[in-house]
Amino acid sequence: MQAERERKCENTIQTGIDHMAAREEDLLPAPSRDRIEEIKAVTDPGDAQTVLQFGAEAQSNMAAFSDYILKQVKETKQADAAAPLSELAELIKEMEEEKNAAAWLPFLNRKSRNRKKNLQKYKQLEVRLDRIEHRLELVRIQLLKEITLFEEMYEKNLEYYQNLEEWIVAGEETIREAEETMSGKRRRAGEEGQPLALQQLHNYEEGLWQLEQKLYDLKISRTISLQTVPQIHLIQKQKKLLADKIQTALFGTIPLWKNQIALALAAIPD
Repeated sequence: MQAERERKCENTIQTGIDHMAAREEDLLPAPSRDRIEEIKAVTDPGDAQTVLQFGAEAQSNMAAFSDYILKQVKETKQADAAAPLSELAELIKEMEEEKNAAAWLPFLNRKSRNRKKNLQKYKQLEVRLDRIEHRLELVRIQLLKEITLFEEMYEKNLEYYQNLEEWIVAGEETIREAEETMSGKRRRAGEEGQPLALQQLHNYEEGLWQLEQKLYDLKISRTISLQTVPQIHLIQKQKKLLADKIQTALFGTIPLWKNQIALALAAIPD
């Protein structure tokens, strides 16, 4: 039962990523026509070495990029905001309870007239707020670094996607143009009846088949690159939301409660 739920959850996540990838595809860079023509000019299905190396660099770059992403995610010190945010929420709850008990207005509560005791209490609250503020600021800085890192990953992924697309288009056009001339090549080889001509034709057809296999592999790499786009955006969005939440705490919530503490300290009678 648990395995079934996990499988459904994974399918739902993958479906969401696929939908996001479909939307992102419209924003992806178009392949360069000049680059496509350059690739076609050096692609000869009859040359085994050319076919063997077709798109190898583009695939190698994509594989290296995948390793780079994994390495960066592992090595990057993940910003852990859960603990300080949770501590801040608990402290605010504690201060609200104190406030509701009129502890923030000592002159209204005879039991709170011990100046030394109240000074110590409010200063402890201020120290705790300062400590949380410092930790949240460190997390905010780390999040900004991570957001920048994933932005660089996004731009690099677009570059590799465009490169893969150029090789794929060049390969498809090469195969299509070659197939249009195959009937003539077969006829001439048959008319000549030369073993060498027949062998060259066989090598050419074998090269076309291998080129189709290379295109299949390149399209898999392109799919990986395409799916990486929304995944990077999703991670960025989560980190930006967390950064906004921390900034709200740093620039709104904490200063507000520091003012409350300052007012309480000022209200303590000499």
